[in-house]
Amino acid sequence: MVSGTEITKIEQQKGKITAVCSEKEVFHSDIFLLANGVHSNLLAKQLGYDFPMTAGKGYSMTYNQPAFTFKQPVYLGDDSGGITPFSDALRIGGTMELSGLNTRLDKKRIQGIHLAAKKIL
Repeated sequence: MVSGTEITKIEQQKGKITAVCSEKEVFHSDIFLLANGVHSNLLAKQLGYDFPMTAGKGYSMTYNQPAFTFKQPVYLGDDSGGITPFSDALRIGGTMELSGLNTRLDKKRIQGIHLAAKKIL
């Protein structure tokens, strides 16, 4: 197994994958596993497959060493969020966004999580 290597091409013979290529190496094997999350579709198209996936982005805030914590998770039903306690942190989670591949953050979603936590805490 090799991780952290970008595969740029898939080689096939008679409908069977024979190798995958990076910019520096060619990897031969009898069996390959395509496990590249939402990016899998880029390579799958080389094989004639379409993986109808979309990127999902979850929003949460983690507070390290909070002044208080909970013994169990808390669901914030009215605000569609939750509070998850850890041994030395508290995570307040909120919404899931399906907006494609990007690194943009929606400030309204972040504010919504903050307000929901403030209201309950």
